[in-house]
Amino acid sequence: MVARRRESAARRREHTYSYDRLRHEMKAKLFASLMLSLFAIPVGCTNSDSEGNRGTVDPGHDGGGGGSSPEGGTPRAPVDATYKFTKFFQERASGEDVAKRVNDFVAALNTDGAAGYRYIDGAETGGGIVTFGEDVLLVKDSASTYTYQALPLRFDVVSPSTIDVHAELLQQMKTQGAAGFVFVKILAAGLEQGDGRASEFATLYRKDNGSNATYDYTSAPFPKTSTEYESLGNAQGANGFRYWASPLMANQGQKLYFIKDASSDAKYAVRALVDPRSEIGGDDDAVKAQFRDQGAQGYRVQLGFSFEEDRGRFSVLYVKDTTQAAVFEYESLSPPGTIFVTQELADQANAQARNGLRYLREPGSPIYFSARQCTGPLCLTPTESELTFRN
Repeated sequence: MVARRRESAARRREHTYSYDRLRHEMKAKLFASLMLSLFAIPVGCTNSDSEGNRGTVDPGHDGGGGGSSPEGGTPRAPVDATYKFTKFFQERASGEDVAKRVNDFVAALNTDGAAGYRYIDGAETGGGIVTFGEDVLLVKDSASTYTYQALPLRFDVVSPSTIDVHAELLQQMKTQGAAGFVFVKILAAGLEQGDGRASEFATLYRKDNGSNATYDYTSAPFPKTSTEYESLGNAQGANGFRYWASPLMANQGQKLYFIKDASSDAKYAVRALVDPRSEIGGDDDAVKAQFRDQGAQGYRVQLGFSFEEDRGRFSVLYVKDTTQAAVFEYESLSPPGTIFVTQELADQANAQARNGLRYLREPGSPIYFSARQCTGPLCLTPTESELTFRN
């Protein structure tokens, strides 16, 4: 009876946690749908993913006969990218090891990784010490295979001062990076229940088995203005670091984490430009023009955000590899279903790959992009954490 009551209490706590997470997810995705509405612009790409895989897309025509075209140009060549949707959900049975769900999830990812699929986005469908689920979007866009690994991360959601979780996470990232792993996200599944709160979670990492690259990480306090973000991003970029993630952990504060590929000479620059719709007279056409102008200068769109002290003004953030002269072009489509990751999104992404476009972001307002004169991680579909200030 006591065990049953504890289990019921755990489920109630989990439902509250899952609802808060879902509400945050909904708010972020709805905002992105508003920020990044329809725009259409143009493409081509020599590429490598964020772990160094390289490949080449040759100019030519869409073999399917239905390729989209740059403005006034020839049809785009298909890109070598296959997107896949998978579902994972598991409920812990009474007396079952709480880590089993995470281990089984990682095992499923490793099956996909062995087939060359790279995790790019996931929407939690359950999280806590009882259930865990994710709807996952993956992409196969290189000849590499991948290995996934989850490690525990402890933090106290009630008394955060007892553990410096950001210091713990940064050290974990650095250790994993030295072994060739990149941080992917913090999973919603709780690994340990203590004093009425989930105090241990799992961090997901990915390794490119075809690369000898190692990675370094650094972190910084979350900026309060777009100007502070620009200064921080450009200072880190000059040293080869680019924004990578900003994990959201209850009552722990928030930091930005940056990654550096030790095998790369790339340097990065960022821009935080005012969303034209934040100003009187601004409209969607002005946003399209901004995307077009920045893409022509080699800046890939990153995300839209309103910083704490920018007084409600929205900014569009961009990133550029300053060691090359890439050109980015974009198209946006209507969502194929809900605002979450679905099979319909994967189907749409595969159709667009045949049209020469790669999926960039936002299931609720899908944005696709292309690049030419481009090498390096900015050329391929990024991991979702790179495009948001929450994880």
